[in-house]
Amino acid sequence: PGDTYLGDMRSTSEIRVATQMQCAHAVDYCLEHLSNDSRYRKLWKMDVDAMDYAMKDKLKLYVAGGDVGPAETFGEVMMLIMGADTIISSDIKHAFPRTSMWVESFLKKTVHDRF
Repeated sequence: PGDTYLGDMRSTSEIRVATQMQCAHAVDYCLEHLSNDSRYRKLWKMDVDAMDYAMKDKLKLYVAGGDVGPAETFGEVMMLIMGADTIISSDIKHAFPRTSMWVESFLKKTVHDRF
């Protein structure tokens, strides 16, 4: 509070990833919080339960309880679908296979039904 130092300037890559994440969360919001869907949550929980302790520790934000873990995981999965490549992309692909397949399938069906 009261400090005017904003820190170092962000790189183009950091800005791109941050923008992609916010767009991913916007998709969740526009789909009426798909990350709250009971089918999504069931698969997310199965993926979390299948993880070993080291992976859960590495992906703390994504395995967090309440709405945080499912929403953040949805954001990362959407980023993968958008083609993002972050430092945890491969971990997300490996740790959340059911969740990822469900989101991708849901989006394909939704787009197909609308167009």
